[in-house]
Amino acid sequence: MGFDLHGENPTVKEGTVKPKEIDWDTATQEEKEKYWDLQREFRDANPGEYFRANVWFWRPIWNFVCEMCPDILTEEDFERGQYNDNHLIEEDRAKDIAKRLREKMDLARKRQKKYETDAPNKEKFNKMLEDAGSFIFEKISKPKSELITCPGDMEIHDPENYKRWETLVHSGHIQFDEMSYPINAKVIEEFANFAEHSGGFRIN
Repeated sequence: MGFDLHGENPTVKEGTVKPKEIDWDTATQEEKEKYWDLQREFRDANPGEYFRANVWFWRPIWNFVCEMCPDILTEEDFERGQYNDNHLIEEDRAKDIAKRLREKMDLARKRQKKYETDAPNKEKFNKMLEDAGSFIFEKISKPKSELITCPGDMEIHDPENYKRWETLVHSGHIQFDEMSYPINAKVIEEFANFAEHSGGFRIN
């Protein structure tokens, strides 16, 4: 799952031309690859055209944006920015976001450094919990009944151990869930560049 952001009225560098859409049903592989190359060149030259991040990178970006811009964004922006539902951030606010993020890049870099410093021990702890969950399923719960063939079966046939297993391996319990959502200052800076030149953007 990824988040695709499109500029509403992006700044287009003089001399660059957006490639014409091709017929994907009839186009050859060579024509598709040529289109992708032209599209990549156009977007590299015009950063307000498009921005993409997978869900693991987008959540930290948007959380950082909302934390740094409480006077720019609303609660609705914060909530709808977590989903692919075509939410619009208008041009004036997009520019304000870009300006604020550039002012906060030192903080973004500091947080990335802390994340990377803490990551080895937190990942080790998460792995220990995953292993403990596997042990509960394989060595404690599964031998109880032939009806328990996967962890989901425990919910019905061994609910007590299912609760233990779920606590160990599911997000929102005792794992360090932030390990799946790394903060990356370079990506935040790229997003700021997109926002500045986007003419407003939609989150899909």
